[in-house]
Amino acid sequence: SHLSNFSYGKTSMTATVSDNTYQVSMVSTEYAFTGGGDTVDEKDLWDEAVALWRADGEKPDPYGAYDIVGVVFPKIDGVGWAGLGTVGGANSQHWLNGVASTETILHEFGHNYGLGHSNYWVFDSSNAASMDPVDAAGANEEYGDYWDVMGDGDSNRGHFHMAAKRY
Repeated sequence: SHLSNFSYGKTSMTATVSDNTYQVSMVSTEYAFTGGGDTVDEKDLWDEAVALWRADGEKPDPYGAYDIVGVVFPKIDGVGWAGLGTVGGANSQHWLNGVASTETILHEFGHNYGLGHSNYWVFDSSNAASMDPVDAAGANEEYGDYWDVMGDGDSNRGHFHMAAKRY
């Protein structure tokens, strides 16, 4: 109902969840990209999970039936995210790291719809004469928009921003 509310009734969703659980080949922490020669990351986890799903009963490519395909897995400690979503376009991907909140799920769908993060511009508070909200001496605070779920807004007060609702 949040997506319908956020889009003025123009978006709905029908979710399909697999009846089976698929076990990937490595422990979850192996999918946490750490750099330093590490080449395995969340994309490998997604690819392996989808391959296991397809092999179970010779299922077709999931993008033949779904616009957004996601994987949910036990929490991977050591990564700095609760969810990931590819930004926009067909064949969108969605990762949920552990038990995801409503806000995380909505935020990742926002990415799937083509939205970036909703930030806040912090004007230079050390300059008492400046009241300019776009003061060049200010700084970008990522996720800083308290009123947008693509920022730091919760699902009750944090709709997608107005520019995102024009489509």
